[in-house]
Amino acid sequence: MKKPSLVISFSSNDFYSALKELKETGQPQEISNLSNLIVRLENAGSSIKLSEDSIGENSSLVIGKPVKTISYSIENKGKVQKIDLYLTENKKEYIVNSNTHLPVWLEIICNKSDLKHLNITCHWDYSLGKSIKDIIRQFYTISSLIKSLTDDVNSLTPLLNSLSTQVVRLTRIEAIQNQCHFRIKTNNLKDISESELKIDKLYWFLVKDKKIRDTAKPTSLKCILDKDNNLDKAIGQQLHVVLPQKKVISFYGKSIDLFYVNVLCNVIVSSIDRKDEQANILFKDSESDPAYISYSVFLNQDEAEKEATKATTEFTDYTNALTIEQLNVSAQ
Repeated sequence: MKKPSLVISFSSNDFYSALKELKETGQPQEISNLSNLIVRLENAGSSIKLSEDSIGENSSLVIGKPVKTISYSIENKGKVQKIDLYLTENKKEYIVNSNTHLPVWLEIICNKSDLKHLNITCHWDYSLGKSIKDIIRQFYTISSLIKSLTDDVNSLTPLLNSLSTQVVRLTRIEAIQNQCHFRIKTNNLKDISESELKIDKLYWFLVKDKKIRDTAKPTSLKCILDKDNNLDKAIGQQLHVVLPQKKVISFYGKSIDLFYVNVLCNVIVSSIDRKDEQANILFKDSESDPAYISYSVFLNQDEAEKEATKATTEFTDYTNALTIEQLNVSAQ
């Protein structure tokens, strides 16, 4: 049985020029200055007029080329997965897109004169994802699709590495989210840009329970002492200093209370500037063996206080702590 069809007829002086441009570029074209617009439904030899208007000079219509849907199979994590690809063309090129309504999608352009060469571009919009896990899943699908398109995977290494970087970033954000027991809205992933350093620090602190060595070099410590406290004997000696600290940070629209345990390592007193109870302790400056700070972070204040008490006598984990860069390299 023949399906009903919708027929649109109109008059326009711009129709043929728009049609020519559509054929050349493949891009939808707007036809302005329409007149005598008629819309009718045809079915089984009969015709039903839905509308007939003299619509005036300001009306327009957009026409586009038909899109062919291709069912394409890929291997994704050991399983065969079918995805829909959408083919359009213009005078010079074939254009294939994956589903542009998903958070990650692919655009493939192939010149008709050189069918072996593919120009592949990946686009992503986190706000289109249902969840972080959903976005990660789409990245894996698109990566598998890219690998299936050509045997020359080496030429696509920069693109695949870029996608892999996004997966690592999102995986860490999801792990932080789960550790903090909240849910980040995918809209916020698009609207709020967090630095890689913040993501990495929270991941290693909260998810992997690591101590981190800061690259900054402490040069002095200001403190308040009892009048009878004599620090002069500390000159030339190494200090063991543990400093607790609380910070409130914003992370993709969420507020997180963090409790720091800061440990000053390799701190040797060079001099002391004291005025009554206030003292400014200056540290020995050494390029070859500098002072540094290592720290751990907790979501729970009681856990941070227990760690601070422990750290006053057990320094090894802090003195041997790695920097963010070293931890990231170790994870590769």
